[in-house]
Amino acid sequence: MSYQICYASQTTSTPEQLMVDLREILTTAMHFNYVHKIQGVLYFADNYFFQCLEGEKEQVLKLLDSIKSDPRHSHFHILDEKFSEQVNFQNWSMKYVSKRSEIKSFFAEIGSETFNPFLLKADLLEKLLDILKDAEAETHA
Repeated sequence: MSYQICYASQTTSTPEQLMVDLREILTTAMHFNYVHKIQGVLYFADNYFFQCLEGEKEQVLKLLDSIKSDPRHSHFHILDEKFSEQVNFQNWSMKYVSKRSEIKSFFAEIGSETFNPFLLKADLLEKLLDILKDAEAETHA
C-alpha cells in the first residue's frame, strides 16, 4: 500500500527566475525521489504549484518537510493524504506536466478562470489526478 499526499502552493519566484527555479526543483526531485522510491507529478500554472507524491509514508513525509521549507513557494496547503492500493505515477520519479488546455477547461467547468488548486475537494482532486496521469510529460521545465 502506498502513501499519497497532494498539496498546493504559490510561487515566490519572479517571472525572470521562474524557469530556472522549475528546472532546479525538477532536477532535485527526480534524483531524490528515484533514490527514495517516491513517485509523483508536478504541475505549475498561473503562479500555483500542484504536486502529488506517492511512496513509503516515512520517506514522503521527510520529503514534504523539505518542500515546506523551500523559499521558492508560499501558502503551502495539503489538499489530501491517504493510503492507496493504486499508484498513479509509478513510472515517474517526478512527472512534470506543463500548462494544459484540458486543465484550463476542467477549472472553467468548476467556475474558475485560472488554475487554482486551492479550490479542489476530494472528488475534484481525483479528476485532476486522472487528467495529469493521462497527460504527456514534459522532458524539461
